[in-house]
Amino acid sequence: MSKAPYPSAHQIQDILELRENPETRDKFKEYLAKNLDAKVMGVDHHLAGEQKGGEALFQYIAEELVNAIDETKPFKNETINVIGGGDTPWAYYEGKSVAKSKSGKKGEQEFVYVMRFNLDGKISKIRAYFDKAHVNTHVEAHKQKQNGFEHSNW
Repeated sequence: MSKAPYPSAHQIQDILELRENPETRDKFKEYLAKNLDAKVMGVDHHLAGEQKGGEALFQYIAEELVNAIDETKPFKNETINVIGGGDTPWAYYEGKSVAKSKSGKKGEQEFVYVMRFNLDGKISKIRAYFDKAHVNTHVEAHKQKQNGFEHSNW
């Protein structure tokens, strides 16, 4: 039997878990194709938009979302489901993140990634689907805290 040309569902889970930890994020970036086509789906929330390249994607999401997370506190990503990979370039990843904001409030985000891998085992296309209400609440609360205001939910 020949080796499958794309990462398996288990390998995809391992790859995506690298992004959880600030110490392993650079390793995760190695799995992003240089010409990554990334889009956070939606039209009326802070993360919606299209990015070209892995660094652009990280910069964009870091500015809007990750900067509000207190990385000195436990941060947990839970894999709910991974479908695809192996013989197909397409994969579906469903997950849940639990973190504390810099204001000390707990937040939970459920999300889905639809990804296409190239023959080098790198993510060449990704579409991310996030909970719009949670993202907007999270980002606005962080911006308000930076400006000296508190938000009731985050």
